[in-house]
Amino acid sequence: MKVGVIGAGTMGQGIAKAFAQCEGYTVALCDIKQEWAENGKAKIAKGYERLVAKGKLTQEKVDAILAAITPGLKEDLCADCDLIVEAAFEDMKVKQTTFGELDKICKPECIFASNTSSLSITEIGKGLSRPMIGMHFFNPADRMKLIEVIAGGSTPVETVDAIKKISADIGKTPVQVNEAAGFVVNRILIPMINEAAFIKMEAWTSAWPSWTCCTRRPATASTAPARCCARWSVPAIWAASPAAASTSTTLTAPRPRWTSCNTRI
Repeated sequence: MKVGVIGAGTMGQGIAKAFAQCEGYTVALCDIKQEWAENGKAKIAKGYERLVAKGKLTQEKVDAILAAITPGLKEDLCADCDLIVEAAFEDMKVKQTTFGELDKICKPECIFASNTSSLSITEIGKGLSRPMIGMHFFNPADRMKLIEVIAGGSTPVETVDAIKKISADIGKTPVQVNEAAGFVVNRILIPMINEAAFIKMEAWTSAWPSWTCCTRRPATASTAPARCCARWSVPAIWAASPAAASTSTTLTAPRPRWTSCNTRI
């Protein structure tokens, strides 16, 4: 099977390796410039060099993997692909434009899959002559086992089954999920990260009750610079411990107990 991987960045490189490492698969690693695609393959080769040096792979195995990856432009390499896995920027317009161009290049039976982590599969595939499906790998794609398989509003069961089979063939664990913001993993992960930030914030505010909004200077640090409302000001006593202060001066999570910019917590 020939797989076209669109995007030679970190995820594209990992996806290319995931397929090229398996017998029976060849990969067209594509980007918008030839040199970008070649640079992606060069980074893959460099990573394998380290594994050979550590004795984890033989040079013969690495040579076989690299021989299965051809870098280039989608216009030159994707016409005979059996599967396209897009790993471009997480931008709806970019993905729609990319697949619109591929729809004119690829053979009718080629399956279109997007590696998007959260965007609507139905929206990405709007206006195409073939169904779209989500095939979401996790970084590093060549080692992480999970693949989220996401059907869009018009994705047939046959396409879902085909992607699940391909995922299993390359040693992954496919999990079919519904189309929704964040799918499954990110939908769980983001609230968990926010909650951890809230817990850390509560610990800081409990330990340092004199912290104030950024628009007011704390009484103990009259020389502290004013900052925007996305940051906290810190008592002067922390100047003696800059390493500790540097990890605690910026909070990016929402502040649930915040009232106004001129009120103490």
